[in-house]
Amino acid sequence: MTLARRLTTAALACALATAVLGAPARAEEAVETTKIKPAALERGADVGVPYVRRRTIVDGSTRITLDAPFVRLIGKAGSDYVVHIANAHGDHSRVIRVAPDGETSNLLRKVDGFGIRLSSDGTRLAKASVEGSDRTVVKEWSAETGVFEVRRSFKGVVSILDFAGSTLVLGGTAPARTFTFDVQSLATRKIVARQGYAADVEGDRLATYTADPYAGGCTVVTKLSRPRVELWSSCRQRVDSFSPTGRRVATVALLADGLGPNVVRVLASRGKTLARYSIAGWFGELRWETDTRLLLDANGSKQSAVVRCVRARCERATGLSPAPSPRR
Repeated sequence: MTLARRLTTAALACALATAVLGAPARAEEAVETTKIKPAALERGADVGVPYVRRRTIVDGSTRITLDAPFVRLIGKAGSDYVVHIANAHGDHSRVIRVAPDGETSNLLRKVDGFGIRLSSDGTRLAKASVEGSDRTVVKEWSAETGVFEVRRSFKGVVSILDFAGSTLVLGGTAPARTFTFDVQSLATRKIVARQGYAADVEGDRLATYTADPYAGGCTVVTKLSRPRVELWSSCRQRVDSFSPTGRRVATVALLADGLGPNVVRVLASRGKTLARYSIAGWFGELRWETDTRLLLDANGSKQSAVVRCVRARCERATGLSPAPSPRR
């Protein structure tokens, strides 16, 4: 199916979704595009949330360099850091715990660290792994010791959308649904009969697809606590991340794939476009520093940096680095 045909089909599906769910708010394009050129931006304050710069964990004045070619911060657990490390080829993956003084301890060995989620209170780790063609296994471990605690199998392909305390928010296909799973009580609860793909418990937000986006499905954003309260929908954009309170959302093209998108939008909770960013390269991870400050991993044609934007006002939050090769 061509992209044009997909979008035409998506528009028809969105119209059908409107008839079912009620008239949604729609994103508006009433803003000029801010073109991001990392080298042309002024240097602002350092990134205000923990992140990884090459092989170094950076958290305010704390700098911890790890002896591993690949370093990915999963999150903070108290004053410690839970980190996924691997070799240059992505092999020998491990999840470790790193103390502020740099001391490390192993949590998970021989496990694919991609997809590992840390609970909001920093006490648990979870991962969803597809096994076979029609089952997904969700496992949970202690984030302090790495001790395995829970294993539960679910029908279809299931992914973790958020992990708040002991409760996982899960989105699945075959059948399409969004539901919760409590790793303490082992209870499940259905939220809505649509595939969830992004959620934020703290911000009370949920993004679902009306159908497979490659077969005409559209995005619907609702409250997580009240999934029938529709905030906005789109047949051209999908949610990348919600701001801490859910009042803002960063979106990318519905079918964006590959290295990363070259256009990112910031919308208000009911779909009004507040900012639009483009780059002659691609954007990597998108993170919210505050409810209004978006951090973009901006990879230009020659140089890259983490860029902080508040609507159309942007600045660099890190130094410049050579833009990574797409072949790496």
